[in-house]
Amino acid sequence: MSKHSIQSKSFLVFFGMAMTLSACSNISANVATPTPRLIAAASPQRQTLKATEERKQTRREDYKAIALSKLGNAGNLVGSEPKAIALRVFRKTEPERGKSEVTVDYNYPKAVVIVTHIGLADDSLRDIRYRAEFVATSNTVPPDQVWSLVWAGSQFKCRIGRGHQDWSSELCS
Repeated sequence: MSKHSIQSKSFLVFFGMAMTLSACSNISANVATPTPRLIAAASPQRQTLKATEERKQTRREDYKAIALSKLGNAGNLVGSEPKAIALRVFRKTEPERGKSEVTVDYNYPKAVVIVTHIGLADDSLRDIRYRAEFVATSNTVPPDQVWSLVWAGSQFKCRIGRGHQDWSSELCS
């Protein structure tokens, strides 16, 4: 094996370890709200729009509440991982084309999962975003931790000519 090949592998191992440590420190920080990410070259207006978008994603009052009874039986709303529960509950609207994004914010004993489906195969609805709020219902630690879905809501983006083009709790026409 060449010296260059060994150095490349060493760098990749070091880089992987650094990324893992960085991810772990972000998870353990238990930050309640995401830090706005600003692009240095972006205009002040673009930065303001980005910050506004992040606020709309994180505030419960910007979502249309969903009755938990409509999401399935109580057993489907409880589990050891909030992300897995949210994906199970909101899978029915996954895009046929497009993509899905999931973010999880832990602030023990609470967790918030945002599931976004972009590019839905629907004549009026273009994108949908769900907010799922969880509470830890046991005093154990992972993997034995039990989480329960306590609140859910949705936001929508409409197709052109069918309503609003920004995220809103208002239904599309």
